[in-house]
Amino acid sequence: MHDFIRVLYVDDEPVLLEIGKTFLEKVNNFSVDTLTSATEALTCISTKQYDVIISDYQMPGMDGIEFLQKVRESGSNVPFILFTGKGREEVVIEAINNGVDFYLQKGGQPKAMFAELAHKVSQAVQRRRAEMSLFESERRYRLLAEHVRDVIMIADMDMRLTYISPSVTALRGVTPEEALNESIEGVMTSESYQKLMKQRDAGIRKMQSGGPIDDFHLQELEFYKSDGSTVWTEMVISLIFGPGKRPVGVVGVIRDISERKKAQEALSESEERFRAIVETSPDMIWEIDMQGNFRYVSPQILTVMGYPAEAVIGKSVLCLVPEEKFAVAKQALMRCINLEGPLVPFEVPARHWDGHDMFLEIRPSIAGTDGIPAGFRGMAVDITERRKEEEALRHANRQLGLLSRMTRHDILNNLSIASGFMEVAKMNTGNPELLRCLEGTDSAIINIESQIEFTRIYEDIGAHDPQWIGLATIMPRDYVPATVTLTDDVEGVVVFADPMLEKVFFSLLDNSVRHGQRVTEIRVSYHQSGMDLVVVWEDNGVGIAPDEKERIFEWGFGKNTGFGLFLVREILSLSGIAITETGEEGTGTRFEIVVPDGGYRFMDES
Repeated sequence: MHDFIRVLYVDDEPVLLEIGKTFLEKVNNFSVDTLTSATEALTCISTKQYDVIISDYQMPGMDGIEFLQKVRESGSNVPFILFTGKGREEVVIEAINNGVDFYLQKGGQPKAMFAELAHKVSQAVQRRRAEMSLFESERRYRLLAEHVRDVIMIADMDMRLTYISPSVTALRGVTPEEALNESIEGVMTSESYQKLMKQRDAGIRKMQSGGPIDDFHLQELEFYKSDGSTVWTEMVISLIFGPGKRPVGVVGVIRDISERKKAQEALSESEERFRAIVETSPDMIWEIDMQGNFRYVSPQILTVMGYPAEAVIGKSVLCLVPEEKFAVAKQALMRCINLEGPLVPFEVPARHWDGHDMFLEIRPSIAGTDGIPAGFRGMAVDITERRKEEEALRHANRQLGLLSRMTRHDILNNLSIASGFMEVAKMNTGNPELLRCLEGTDSAIINIESQIEFTRIYEDIGAHDPQWIGLATIMPRDYVPATVTLTDDVEGVVVFADPMLEKVFFSLLDNSVRHGQRVTEIRVSYHQSGMDLVVVWEDNGVGIAPDEKERIFEWGFGKNTGFGLFLVREILSLSGIAITETGEEGTGTRFEIVVPDGGYRFMDES
C-alpha cells in the first residue's frame, strides 16, 4: 500500500488542470500528474503506474469514453473517474457500460467541486485496493477484515454466506457463526431482500447475455438486529471470479448508515414541514438569483396575483411590475443586488394577472452559503388595501385639517369682532359693575383665543414623519431675555424626533422665564445613562413643589394657559422620548429628557 495516491488528470483545459492539481495536492495526500490529451495519457500509463485516472469527456482527438475503452482493453482495472461538464444521459450510460468507476459533473463552487472529486478519488482507490487485497492474500484479507469497523462478507452466487467478519456483532448483535447459519432472506426486511435479489437477477441475466460485468454494485439495505430492531446499511458488492473469469461468488462491504439515514429523514421531515408552512402561508414566499430571476415562488402567487407559479419561474421579478413603474422597481432591485445598505422592507408597485395595479411590501434576506451571496429570498405581502386605506385616511385628514383651519379662522374673526364691541362698550359706560362684567367677558375671549391656538398647534403634532434633528440647531437662543444667560453643551448631538422638537425647548424656556420668578441662568447638557441618552434642561429659579412634578404635564394645569408642558410631553412621546422633572424646590427646575437607544447619534458617527 502507498502512503499517497498517484493521480493522472487528463483535460484539454490547462487552467483547469492547474487549479485541480493545486487543490488536490494541497488538501489531500495526492500526487497529481497532468496531461492535455488522452493520446499522451495512453503512452504515459504504459510506462508509469497510477492509482486512479481522472479524465474530461470532450477532448480533441480522443474523448473520455474512447480513452476509458482503451484503458480497459489494455487489461487495466485502474479506477477511472469521468469528470466532465457534459451532463447528457447517453454519456452517463456509455461511461457506466464501459466500466467507469464514478461519473462527476463539473460546476458550482470550485472548492466544493474539487472536494467532491477528491472524495470520489479516495473512495475509488480505497475500494480498488480493498479488492486487490482480497485477491492478493487470504491471510492479509482476514487480518484486515477482522479489524475494520465495516462488515466484510463473502457469499456464493446464491447469496449463501461463506464468510462474515467479526464486526457483524457490533452491527447486528449476532456472532459470525450465527450469521453464517442465517438465510439472507431472514436477516433483511422484505423490501431490502427484494431489492437485493432484483439486482442479483439482473446481473445474472446480463452475464448470460454476454454483456459487460460491473465492477461493483452499491445499495442501501435494511437488516434486522438480534433484538428485532433494524439497522440501515450501505452495501458494496463485487463479483469474485474463478478460473476462466467465471463468477463464483460475491464479496461485500457493509457499513452502518443508520445515523445518516436518521439525518436524511430528519432533513426530509424538516423540508416537508417548511414546505407546508411556505405553501400554506397567506403571503408569497420567493427566491431569486443574483440577476433578479425567480428560482422559486410559492403557490400563493396564484391567489395573490393571479399568476401560476410555473409561469414566472426563470423570469425576472420585473415581469410583475407595470411598465410605467418599471424604472422605480428596477432601482429598488438593483439596490438589493448591489447590497447598498441593510436589507429592510420596502414597497414596490405590481400588476395583477387581470391587469389591475397592486402594491407589495417586500421583506428580503440574503440567500447563500459561507457568507457568499447567491441570491435573495423573502416574503411579499399584498398591501394594496392597506395603501388604499392609508390614502383614504390621508385624504380624510386633509379634509378635516382644512375644515379645522376654516373653522378656527371664522371663530377668531368673530372673537375679534366681539372683542371690538367689548372695547366700544367699555368706552361708553361709566357703570363700575358693568365695567367689571365687560372685563370678565374680555378675559373669557382671550382664553378662547388661547384654546383655539392650542388646537392649531396640537393638530400639527405627528403630522409629519420623525427626522434626525441636531439639538444645537434648535436651541431658542433668540428668545432668551436680556436678564437670563442660556448655556448649551449639545453640539454634535442628533436626535430622531418629531419636527416640532424645536417647540419643546421653546416651551421649556417659556416655563423657566414665566414661572421661575428669579431665573438668571439656564443650562442645557447631556450624558449617557446605560444605552440611553439623557438631555438635561435646568435653571436656577424657584423650582417646582414635589406634589406638582407630574401635574405640570397635565392639560390645563398651571398659571397661564396650562398647555405648554402638556404639548412638550405629547411631542416627545411620538418618538418614544420621555420627560420628567427632577429638580429641588427652591433651587430650580431640572427637566430630564430620556432618548432611548437607537433614537440618537453623534455627528462623528453619521
